[in-house]
Amino acid sequence: MLTKQPTISSDLFISALYEMEPDLVAEITKVILEVTFEQLTAHDGREMLTRAIQDHLNTYLVEEKDMFPGVTSVFITNLNIV
Repeated sequence: MLTKQPTISSDLFISALYEMEPDLVAEITKVILEVTFEQLTAHDGREMLTRAIQDHLNTYLVEEKDMFPGVTSVFITNLNIV
């Protein structure tokens, strides 16, 4: 995840995300449960998936945590398909 904010704000935002990491992983899992091989291997599929994760996390932050929706980008850095 990436956030684009002033330094102090981003440090506080990242610190808050770190403290709720298990909750964020659980929220991301809700988005990726139905992902197919084709989605992960196609550029537009990964783009749609990262956008869905970003939108879901920002909605979660606003609605459940009363936080600023500061996730500005999501990257898939490791791809393991079992």
